[in-house]
Amino acid sequence: MAAVETARGRALRMPLIAIEACPQPPALKQLSRFDWLIFVSANAVTHSLGRHPKPVQLAPGTRVAAIGAATARALEQRGIKVSLRPQASANSEALLACAPLQRVEGENILILRGAGGRELLRQELEQRGAQVSYAECYRRVRPDADTKPLYHAWAAGKVVVISVTSVESLRNLVQIVEHDRRRDLLDAPLLVVGERQRHAALEMGWKGTIIVADDADPDAMVNALSAAMPGIQSG
Repeated sequence: MAAVETARGRALRMPLIAIEACPQPPALKQLSRFDWLIFVSANAVTHSLGRHPKPVQLAPGTRVAAIGAATARALEQRGIKVSLRPQASANSEALLACAPLQRVEGENILILRGAGGRELLRQELEQRGAQVSYAECYRRVRPDADTKPLYHAWAAGKVVVISVTSVESLRNLVQIVEHDRRRDLLDAPLLVVGERQRHAALEMGWKGTIIVADDADPDAMVNALSAAMPGIQSG
């Protein structure tokens, strides 16, 4: 959380999701046959375009969509022009609301994502008449996280805000924390990205204040935190 430290906060890092590459999807060798490439995360960019030994050259008619600023930045760093990125929120709903995806009848769309992601994008685009395929480039696994630094920080009163960027990472955190420390966790202020994560936290029994950022971009998250809790420091 370099953005937290830049804002004079203190960040305690705890990996909640580990990323493993999947076998190369066949569609990665045929990118130019698609009208749209939709990248759902920066990991999707890394584990798809990163497999090519040379910079990827797309067909002139192929357009690229990114969910979120971090995904768009990862594409642009590889020389890929991003045609579409939702501005309101970094999620499937916001992308589907964008005008260019309202009329996709007969178009061939590839969604580049992790294994087992949400089905909303595919379902909605197929209802609009598109031909939709997946390239599942990576899988998410729960790492063996060391919780001792977190417990020590709680004991010292240093952890002020818990920050997660996905429902899966939030679920993993709740599972990792020992049962007798679960109340400390659920009472803590929580910084999430989007309403879907907020609802998931409430379903898990979260009691603390929930702060919602519009985007997983680090600056957007720090800005949301600063606006909700001026002068706060994260331990």
